[in-house]
Amino acid sequence: MVTLAAIISGNVFMIYRASAWPWGRPFAWLILSGIIAAGCVSQQSLPPTPAPPRAPEDAARASLRSGDFTAAANQFTLLADGTAEPQATQYRAYAAMLQADLGDHAQAQGSLAKITAPLPPQGILAQAGLKLSTKDYESSLFALNALDAATFDDYTKGVFLRSLGHAQLLAHDHAAALNLVNAELLGLPLSRRTELTHLIWRALSQDDAATLLKRADSRNPFVAGWRELITAYRGNLSSAATLGQALAAWRVQFPAHPANELLLDELLEQAEQASVPLQKVALVLPFEGPLAEYSGALRDGFIAMRLAANDLALSIATYNATGAATAAAYDQAVADGAQLIIGPLDKAGIETLAKRVNRTVPLLAMNTIELTPVTPHEWSHPFPALIQFGLTPEDEAEDLARRAWQDGHRRMASLIPNSDLGSRLANAFKQSWEHAGGVLVESARYANSEEGYKAAIREVFSLAQSEARAAALRRLLQRPLVFTAKPRADLDGVMLVAGPTEGRQIIPQFGQLGVDTLPLYATSTIFSGTVSAQADSDLGDITFGSMPWLLGTEDRELRDALNRHLPRQRTDFQRFYALGADAYRIAKTLSRFAIPGGNEISGATGRTLALDGNGRVKRTLTWARYRDGVPQLLTN
Repeated sequence: MVTLAAIISGNVFMIYRASAWPWGRPFAWLILSGIIAAGCVSQQSLPPTPAPPRAPEDAARASLRSGDFTAAANQFTLLADGTAEPQATQYRAYAAMLQADLGDHAQAQGSLAKITAPLPPQGILAQAGLKLSTKDYESSLFALNALDAATFDDYTKGVFLRSLGHAQLLAHDHAAALNLVNAELLGLPLSRRTELTHLIWRALSQDDAATLLKRADSRNPFVAGWRELITAYRGNLSSAATLGQALAAWRVQFPAHPANELLLDELLEQAEQASVPLQKVALVLPFEGPLAEYSGALRDGFIAMRLAANDLALSIATYNATGAATAAAYDQAVADGAQLIIGPLDKAGIETLAKRVNRTVPLLAMNTIELTPVTPHEWSHPFPALIQFGLTPEDEAEDLARRAWQDGHRRMASLIPNSDLGSRLANAFKQSWEHAGGVLVESARYANSEEGYKAAIREVFSLAQSEARAAALRRLLQRPLVFTAKPRADLDGVMLVAGPTEGRQIIPQFGQLGVDTLPLYATSTIFSGTVSAQADSDLGDITFGSMPWLLGTEDRELRDALNRHLPRQRTDFQRFYALGADAYRIAKTLSRFAIPGGNEISGATGRTLALDGNGRVKRTLTWARYRDGVPQLLTN
């Protein structure tokens, strides 16, 4: 006999089977209908089954997933207070990370203070966030680089990427943009979204955005928008009107992009400021004291370039200042209506103005100093608040490394004077050379004497070891030997730092020691600035980089006119004439030039000038090779 339970549980089957009952089909339908009705009434009268209670940690994780970060921070704090160690430390570290991310620094510090065991990764991230709030990026980077993000949950990974990207941005590390863009895929408090958008923009603005974004996580739906935005901005910055049209079109194409919130309006405001014609600049330079003649040459180069461009609408005011006095000179220039300050020239003057937080007019400093990290606000102007443009020897050493690598060399040695300048150049060359993939096999310092030159060359080529082997062989054989020192075979080029006087004495020593088969590369100091075939015949066929101004490939008529009419003829003054001419070029193209990583101009101090992510103007040189004492320009 079929049971009631079987009928209820298998009613479809039983409906099919009801047609065979002996009582007849109508009676079967009546019974079945009653049974089904009774079953339905019985089911409706059952009380609802309560959901199982959610574990406290599950509730905290659910708050995280829903974006209620404040609730999650409170729940992890309660969990820590009600849980035994070591789990309590894990919960408290997580609460501290959330509190730091929410900007509640006092609560985060309080949570961290209760942790006595070694900090879990979330606690380290909380500490890094607190340090970043004071711009202490070095300590943050040190801690963040020790973490392994592979095991992090999504929120922790997001905090890690945002913190690492922010610290890298302050340290001018090109990896910043990639980490910040990838952080967009992960959850964050609403209060952090605007900050992340501005950090991404700042990072992309300082680098080759197109190349960086190719490496971004393909799942990020905002990558295409960032790529198009940076392209639209850079391509239309010269006109506020065209930029406005380009940004409006971008907004239609990417309506849900986070850059639509505040950033686009700020970019338009910046473009309007940048499109105002430059009508008045101030030269804030030390026109008295030991730097007076150099300041005068710089001023004369700037004014001569303005006259050559027939730019009579540009007004130039000069202010004598050095050191701490530059603050008052800056204020006076701003009060007089200057739109751009050219200067200071002295490092103390630049440091004085760099420390001020209330600068309203940008500076084009004519020297370089080491800066603490700038805040995003300082980059919110149409151009960086401080651009540094100096004739730094490090630029030349870096360009020498690029040239030697381009020429196919891979294993180099350096021969430098035993001086601070020699050390600076050697370090800059080594960093650039090894970054390119080259090997610096040897580095030797020389003293300024014939014996000092010989000793350094012998060190570079390991000639002493060859001679020692010959001496040992003589002792072994107990008879004289005809010996020629064999230089090391693992070099394919030598970098030389020397002035023309030293070079004329050093280079012949290579031939005398039998090691004159390798190509030599020199910085600009090897060239006196004046062509003299007889004096420079001892420089062999050394390759060197120099200013276009000195080699006569840029502004030759302007240079000759200055030399005819002004008394400053020395090569060091020539360099400052060129610096002044290029300061004018940068001032007149500032709105486009001051986008790091994307704009170059031709100059008198360098074949190309471009702004790097540190706000410094970087130069590449014009290259030449001596032939019979006369520099011959290299075309490639």
